[in-house]
Amino acid sequence: MDRKTMIQSYFESWLIQDRTIWPEIFSNDITYYECYGPYYRGLEQILKWFDEWMRFGKVIVWDIHDYMECGNKSIVTWYFQTLYDGDEDAFEGVSLITFDEFGRICEVREYQSTLPHVEITMK
Repeated sequence: MDRKTMIQSYFESWLIQDRTIWPEIFSNDITYYECYGPYYRGLEQILKWFDEWMRFGKVIVWDIHDYMECGNKSIVTWYFQTLYDGDEDAFEGVSLITFDEFGRICEVREYQSTLPHVEITMK
């Protein structure tokens, strides 16, 4: 599976609430940094994170806008919409994704941009 397909499959796993592909695409020693602060180390921890998150939430939309590769890294811009514990939220973001020598994802760093974007005209 190429990198872009792997990332698309990962995003899709949240939409369909099925993490069975994760052991195939993530390295055992992955570090995953969420866009709002927490991070998780190791495949076992991110699997537990997913299971716990799904108890309260549902991803409604996670669309990829731009995709770029540079060396062992991929950069993805995206739109994310969720319903979590009764509250709906949406934001845009960027993920910097690093791949190991075996082609598996070994690090994800997410960054969030608050919506709506507002144009400011300076005088």
